[in-house]
Amino acid sequence: MMLFDAFIRFSGLAILTLMAFLALRDVRTFRPGQYLLALSISVSGMLLSYTPETLQVPEFITVMARIVDIPSAVLVWLFGLSLFDDA
Repeated sequence: MMLFDAFIRFSGLAILTLMAFLALRDVRTFRPGQYLLALSISVSGMLLSYTPETLQVPEFITVMARIVDIPSAVLVWLFGLSLFDDA
């Protein structure tokens, strides 16, 4: 079961990193791209900070990831709003 968790967790981190790089490339022309960049970083921090004990990353990275994942709920809301709001 731990192998499945690691596979899903680290695959999600890879996809979020790719989305962050693509958002960084297109951030000047696509307004929701700014929110997507921040959201990808925040959700990546959440995935790193809530790993099980057997997959635990070093404590410094865990603390930094917990700090980064704090605004994730607000960023989800702002990203969704920016997708549907024309102004």
